[in-house]
Amino acid sequence: MPQDLPGADSSRPDVCNVDHFVRDLALLTEQLLLAVYLAEQLRSDLEKLHDTRSEQGDERRNAP
Repeated sequence: MPQDLPGADSSRPDVCNVDHFVRDLALLTEQLLLAVYLAEQLRSDLEKLHDTRSEQGDERRNAP
């Protein structure tokens, strides 16, 4: 029955649960931002590597 649930007798959410949820959400957001940053760094590094290899290939083709 709904009356058996914690906080069912009140319209206010359990403050401890809300605080725990907000902390988890902040931690997950921080981890997501770090993952996006690292993915962008990897993309940039791979792009630089590709450009370097393309330039080396051009130099070899143009060598006498």
